[in-house]
Amino acid sequence: MYLDPLTGDVARKWKNPWTGKEVDVVHVANDPVNARDWICGRDKDGKPIDRSESMFVKDELLLEGGGAARLFYKNPLGGEYQDYIGGTYHAMEYGTTHASAAEALDAKDTELENAVLSWGRVPRWLPWMEMGDRDGLVVFNTAGMRLDGYEQLPDVLRRELQTNYPTYFASPPLDDVRPNETSWTVFKKYIDGKRAATSGNPEK
Repeated sequence: MYLDPLTGDVARKWKNPWTGKEVDVVHVANDPVNARDWICGRDKDGKPIDRSESMFVKDELLLEGGGAARLFYKNPLGGEYQDYIGGTYHAMEYGTTHASAAEALDAKDTELENAVLSWGRVPRWLPWMEMGDRDGLVVFNTAGMRLDGYEQLPDVLRRELQTNYPTYFASPPLDDVRPNETSWTVFKKYIDGKRAATSGNPEK
């Protein structure tokens, strides 16, 4: 969720300080995020990379990370000529995790009771910011940990999930075959839906 920095509430509108335009905030609700075809876990020949190469045990902790996912893919909001005029999505994504090595390496243990992570991304402007092709980047940096249940989530996040994103209270099936969603594909659906709702009705 994007929060209002003054009130701490979920942001619904954002006044772009560069353009002066107030825009709708579209939150990160990428459902699903499947790692079946993990585009960054392949070598230069397209073969899957052994993820264990980036893991090591230190002081009874299993540590993973230190690398960066180099994201390059066709921008879902672009046309068929992106190779010629630009428009390919490009970002760097990086993260680290650590958990108890005893829990993680025990094949009979089905849950990690203690796990923490950090995650970051450096992409171009988000589409809902309506920055077009202006130069600039957005920097995301966050941290998280394993909780015992949704009741332990911060109140603002739990209320927003209950009201607008209840699907996140249930895990997706392990054989989920839906294609991976990104902030760009979600925004495209948002814009397409908004246009469909207002087409033929100039008052909306």
